[in-house]
Amino acid sequence: MAEFFRMPAASPTMTEGVLGEWLVAEGASVAAGTAVATVETDKATAEIEVFDKAVVLRLLAKAGDSVPVDFPIAILGKDAGEDISALLTEYAGMARTAVPAAPAAAPAAASPAAAAAPAAPASPSAPSSGGGGAPPHPNPAPRGGAPPPRQGPP
Repeated sequence: MAEFFRMPAASPTMTEGVLGEWLVAEGASVAAGTAVATVETDKATAEIEVFDKAVVLRLLAKAGDSVPVDFPIAILGKDAGEDISALLTEYAGMARTAVPAAPAAAPAAASPAAAAAPAAPASPSAPSSGGGGAPPHPNPAPRGGAPPPRQGPP
């Protein structure tokens, strides 16, 4: 029975990967443990493998595509002649709802942080610690009142 081959999580923090290249073609028979593609993550490039003997019925993602973890990237089956029309219909519904939602969510999440950033600087009426804009001393006095070490000749 045909099934989706999904983008695996190469690390616990991985949320998406970029498909580097397919190492197999549609119609290829692959053994368990065969590397079928490379995936670029935020940390490394890794090969992804199939877990069972299969036939690559359809490659759904293209090289360079950014794919969320657990999203279908191919359809695998036991025989080359398997009917995959139901999976293609399911994938078409996923692609319309899941893929566009990921990029749209990112700007909305960044927006509140950007709006809060201007409130962080101190007001101009606050006393400055640098004494007229001078940079702080590289070796400030430790608590207890001891002066900083001398720099230069005595």
